[in-house]
Amino acid sequence: MKHLLTDHENHEPNSKTVSDIRHFIGRMGSYVSVAKTFIRTARTSRDLIAELRIEVIPSPPPQPAPLLPGSCNLNSIISKVCQQPDVLRYTKLLNDHNSNFELNIPERLKANCSVETYIHAELILIDYFRTNDLDFHNPHRRYIGCSKDACYLCDQYVAAIRSPKFELRGCHQKIYTGWRPPDIPFPCEQARFLERRNILNKMMEGLRGEIMDHLDRGEKRRQSHPDSTTGVSMAPPFAGSLGQGRPSLFLGSDTF
Repeated sequence: MKHLLTDHENHEPNSKTVSDIRHFIGRMGSYVSVAKTFIRTARTSRDLIAELRIEVIPSPPPQPAPLLPGSCNLNSIISKVCQQPDVLRYTKLLNDHNSNFELNIPERLKANCSVETYIHAELILIDYFRTNDLDFHNPHRRYIGCSKDACYLCDQYVAAIRSPKFELRGCHQKIYTGWRPPDIPFPCEQARFLERRNILNKMMEGLRGEIMDHLDRGEKRRQSHPDSTTGVSMAPPFAGSLGQGRPSLFLGSDTF
């Protein structure tokens, strides 16, 4: 695979094939890297894994998206994103954006009205720790480990939690229409209901700003990128540095 990667890099250094080959080589190597990290941790922090056990937290069942087919259109979206004086301007910008870059937003909206929603793993873990008032090994760093970076909405949700604060591995900036926040019981305590409302309101503030800024700048659709990282450099061959920058908000074929 390395020879195949080198051959493609020499002829098409910026092609998607090169990116995919590099990514999957890194994915294969990541399993070895994780095992080595675990063994190294066992040697230096024995107290951390002395009584290690694995628990499975059940994932809540999927739920239908709370979208009505008649409300899934560009006008209704913009009316929820910005204030009344700006609705006409941003509706035109969104229609132009949809036409210029062939995004097919109305068709994709219609298709996603019947999508099922899921709670992502990071939020299931955070909700489990908060609900059961569990302690972290290091109370000053509540890190949530995951095999992939968080999606855009998970990242925004966690950032909106006032206390306690949690850390995620990173964010790949993709948005999934099947995303939903952790479920809350019904009935529930008023404090918990108000906290959920405040978190979602704060998320919406950030999302509104992103959408309006994106339309104002008229950015093109971003190239697809993996939702996982493995430490493999995206720099050209033989470049002197490793690592990759944080991608911009991505609207891909499997996202919206």
